[in-house]
Amino acid sequence: MCILVLFFMLICRSFSVYDESGNELGLRFLIVSDWGGKPEPPYTTHAQMNVGRAMADFSTRYDCSFVLSLGDNFCDKGVKDVNDRRFEDSFEDVFSQPSLQRPWYLIAGDKDYKGNVSAQIEYTKLSRRWAFESKYYKMSANLPTFRNVSVDYIMIDTVELCGMPPPNGKGQPTGPTNITAAEKQWAWLEHALKNSGAEYLVVGGHYPVYSGGRHGSTDCLVKRLQPMLDKFRASAYFSGHDHSVQHVKSSNNGGVHYFVAGAASADDDRPEHLDGIYSNTRYFWTNHLDHSEGAFIYCDVRKDKMSVSFIKSDQKVLYIATILPRSN
Repeated sequence: MCILVLFFMLICRSFSVYDESGNELGLRFLIVSDWGGKPEPPYTTHAQMNVGRAMADFSTRYDCSFVLSLGDNFCDKGVKDVNDRRFEDSFEDVFSQPSLQRPWYLIAGDKDYKGNVSAQIEYTKLSRRWAFESKYYKMSANLPTFRNVSVDYIMIDTVELCGMPPPNGKGQPTGPTNITAAEKQWAWLEHALKNSGAEYLVVGGHYPVYSGGRHGSTDCLVKRLQPMLDKFRASAYFSGHDHSVQHVKSSNNGGVHYFVAGAASADDDRPEHLDGIYSNTRYFWTNHLDHSEGAFIYCDVRKDKMSVSFIKSDQKVLYIATILPRSN
């Protein structure tokens, strides 16, 4: 099947917004993953609803321009067709606040692949904010107040690249079902990374490259994606899959930052694989003490730095990481 390569120019607001200290903010957006509720009525979880409300409050406060959604959009088996009620029950009715009526740029996770991913792509035609026109794509944006600074976003389909997990959900993905399609995406990805001249280069996928959580790091991505990210000096890789928020820093000086943003689920995570990445793990949080809690990521990109904040569903700031421009 021919996969279209789409280049989106993000529409960013040109007026200024300031934080509590009076500092001018840059390009603001949210990142969330694994928010897909549950497969039986009412199709939502307390964590999902609480995360949605907190995202809306942050988007109102900082006028966020868009949301990156990194897969497992509908748990546990995706959607059947474009008319599936899950679009309304698990997305439209949950993230219904005016401040979340922004573009949602999506990719698929393994649970989405248990259903009909093509239906999720088709839903783009029916929604004013659901932006999922291809399995993988690249977007570009200029900072609204610093127009000489650009950001590239490369959204990839890690299930197509690496395959599905075993039937029991444990262990590594079993390999791509369509090797030709996977190799086509690998070639596209290398070209997109190589040709990015943006000050910040952000890559998003469902499976993590590195994770200390229950699923752990993804061997397929450690083998093939991590060398590309290092070679072409990506700023950060964001993922989901494990139901936690994590920050793992590359051991290389000035290397890639790896973030996991999968804590919008009712299911908790466990730090079962920290041993392999312990020395580079900066932060790990999951909702094992209270399944009504969740978390998401808030990003503020400025000329001199990109701030990545882990926000809990009670709006408490759990952790902040700083990424410098690629030209530094």
